[in-house]
Amino acid sequence: VDLRLSAAGMSDHNTALGDLMLGSMLGWHRGNHHWIGAIETVLATGKYDKASITQPLVANIGKNYNTVRPIFGYSYAPENGLDLSTKISYSFNTENDDTHYRSGDYFAGDYSIGYKLSDHVKVAIEGYAFKQTKSDRQHGDNIGMRGQVLAVGPAVQYQDKNWSVEAKYLTETQVENRPEGHTGLLKFVWAF
Repeated sequence: VDLRLSAAGMSDHNTALGDLMLGSMLGWHRGNHHWIGAIETVLATGKYDKASITQPLVANIGKNYNTVRPIFGYSYAPENGLDLSTKISYSFNTENDDTHYRSGDYFAGDYSIGYKLSDHVKVAIEGYAFKQTKSDRQHGDNIGMRGQVLAVGPAVQYQDKNWSVEAKYLTETQVENRPEGHTGLLKFVWAF
């Protein structure tokens, strides 16, 4: 991760490995319809430094707390033409031991409405939704903060027999109680 953070006239930059994600998944297929069920765990292994008076703004790569999330996904993926996919999850978070802060549990969903131009190329409108269902807590006290966001943007994907590469740019809207931004993503997947 290469993170650049700027707020209130201060800035910080950090480059390191992020939190480790482990998971298991089961999948079912019937024709052009595909379903998955999964459990994913995010372990607090990424670089993390607690903010201080001398360094009030810190670009942390890691979150310093663990997350467990069940996931369900569905895709309608014919060889060519309309391609629809969604993934929904619910995240259960533990407390950050350095700050005694616990981020509230939340629902998240990713979506893609695409069109396959050929066996290898797909263009799409993609995005995500995030809605916090439990308030954040610090030292066990409810601080009444629940975040939300809805993101949307263009994407293009090239896929071959056992690998794919995807580029997308997403703009966040409907943002409450969290930073607002834009995301550029280049993803490479290799199935072995």
